Amino acid sequence: MGYEKIRLCGERARHDGLQYFWVNTCCIEITGIAFPAIRGVPLSQFGVDERLSWIRNRQTKLEEDTAYSLLGIFDVYMPLIYGEGRDNAFTRLREEIKG
Repeated sequence: MGYEKIRLCGERARHDGLQYFWVNTCCIEITGIAFPAIRGVPLSQFGVDERLSWIRNRQTKLEEDTAYSLLGIFDVYMPLIYGEGRDNAFTRLREEIKG
């Protein structure tokens, strides 16, 4: 939700002709993502375990979405197989991360 909020604020600011916009950082911190990552530090600079920890408190409607929400963070692609369960989704994710 945190990144999506920032993206939408940026789009709205651009639409309104604004050069800058402000987002309260306390809203970002609840995402669990390291602030430097949000500020633009390449995600590859963060370890696998740290990036996995960013979803510790994530709540999703479907259990597999917890793993699927990390695909962009790890810059990997894998087919989404709803119904496979959280554990299988994470097993496949880890295999994709290892390459």
